Amino acid sequence: MAAHPSDPTGHLPSEHDPLPPHEDDTLYGRALRRGARTLVLLVALFLAAGWWLHTSLAPSYESTAAVLVTSTGEPGAAPTSERTVDGVVNLDTEAQIVVSADVLAQASQRLHGDLSATEVADHASIAVPANTTVLEITFAAGDPTLARRGADALAAAYLANRERQARASVEGRAAELRSQLIALEEERQDWADRLEAGTATPAVARAHLEAAKQSSASVARSLSTMNTAAISPGRVITPAQTPTSPAGPRPELTLGSAGALGLLVALGVVVHTERTRPRLHDGEDVRRELGLPVLASLGSDLLSTPSLAPGSATAATLAGLGRRLPASPGSQVLVLGVAGSSAAGAAALALATRMDGDVPVRVVLEDASLSPVTSTPALELTAVDGAAGLRRGSVAGATRSLVEVWDLAGNATALRDLPRDDAIVVLGASAGSPLLDLLVGTSTRSVLLLASGRDRAPAARRVLGELGRTDLTPLGVVLHAPGRPGRPAAGPRPPAGPRDSEPSRSPAEAGREASSRVPTRPERQRVPVGGAGHPVEGHHGAGDQRHGVTERRRTDSLLLDRALARFREPGPGR
Repeated sequence: MAAHPSDPTGHLPSEHDPLPPHEDDTLYGRALRRGARTLVLLVALFLAAGWWLHTSLAPSYESTAAVLVTSTGEPGAAPTSERTVDGVVNLDTEAQIVVSADVLAQASQRLHGDLSATEVADHASIAVPANTTVLEITFAAGDPTLARRGADALAAAYLANRERQARASVEGRAAELRSQLIALEEERQDWADRLEAGTATPAVARAHLEAAKQSSASVARSLSTMNTAAISPGRVITPAQTPTSPAGPRPELTLGSAGALGLLVALGVVVHTERTRPRLHDGEDVRRELGLPVLASLGSDLLSTPSLAPGSATAATLAGLGRRLPASPGSQVLVLGVAGSSAAGAAALALATRMDGDVPVRVVLEDASLSPVTSTPALELTAVDGAAGLRRGSVAGATRSLVEVWDLAGNATALRDLPRDDAIVVLGASAGSPLLDLLVGTSTRSVLLLASGRDRAPAARRVLGELGRTDLTPLGVVLHAPGRPGRPAAGPRPPAGPRDSEPSRSPAEAGREASSRVPTRPERQRVPVGGAGHPVEGHHGAGDQRHGVTERRRTDSLLLDRALARFREPGPGR
């Protein structure tokens, strides 16, 4: 395989080859700059989805009842202002009691069965403000009245349950004291009987009687305290109110979450796309992704009918490219389009009409029906006798009388039926065309045609792989701005030169002028090609430096000169 123009080792870029480490420095900048539209669209889409979700959710109303937790009256029971401490009363424990099964069942009964105990638990939330003995019981519901009723019912059920538990505790303690008092009375009576019967030592019997009497008095006092204890479970210090506005869903929370999610997704999409399937917008992209120089940049008028008209941006740019390429007799130039043969055919025809020299030029189109410029009245194609589908015509060139145009009509094998002479052949084809196999070993120079901002690097790498397989490694890349047939060229027109400012001529007039003119080829001067992109530079020297040629254009020119020198060297098949 022949060496690649930008890599003497012969290595062709692959779509799986990683980028050099320094190229990733601006990856995120390119992704943000070129993916701005995608970012805006995806974020807007997620915001719209968030707004739809917000409007589709039912409103939620919240009402809160504040309960002051006081001592229940039990001996040793006292509230604490800390949430979690060692003590009889613990507000964290009380908060859990609020949502216990007994309290929830009582709250459901107070709501007359409108909500089950499980539903009451799902709608309730408990909070303990710092440094207080207050429980805030919040109830959420779709109806503001139900929210108020739920908070009041839960607070009342909690207080009722706490009072019942306190009373049960006091009654249990009183029952124990009564049992102790009965036992002490029985013990005192037993020692009194022994003392009277003389079966016990009088001193011992009197000591036991005194101890029983004192114990009975202490237990009797405790029992009296229990019987007279006031049970106070607490009280509601702030009754629940009927809410006047919904507490949720909050639009700023819904839309903020949707926008943040959309931004993350959009960033992931644009960065992934720029990393794996970047579009080729300019010469910097071409050099970074493909390692090829940019020979010319064309405007959108390449796909318009008047693209061959003198003075057009495309005509001026291709004129410079035509003067740059060697035009020896019998040489062949292939213009290969990545996305299709439409632009390739247009570029091949426009390039042929702008080439200098007196050597005849022949244009071969893979399928003229796909080339918009062939619809111009100046080009008429007629069928060739004895060749199925093959058509022939001619068009006036800018520097020669006529340019032959051959249409293969999609039949690549018809290429063998073309005349064998010293004419320069310019072919226009698309990626994957059968013409590539027919051109193996013909020393055909190829130019890759890319639609700026539309063609992607993986597709271009696949085409480079096809060209490398057929030994048709391209000299460089021609970028063209995508456009629609019939639309005017985008961007300013270049200054009209002596040749491009001439009015349109008939084929006969063009032939008479071409016969009286001796074409010359500028070899060492900078060729101003104008157009909507980068100009093509000539050989480098002191003149270029005086004109301030940039380093990037010098690199492109050197890469092109190296590729052209390879084709000038004698060798097998050359």
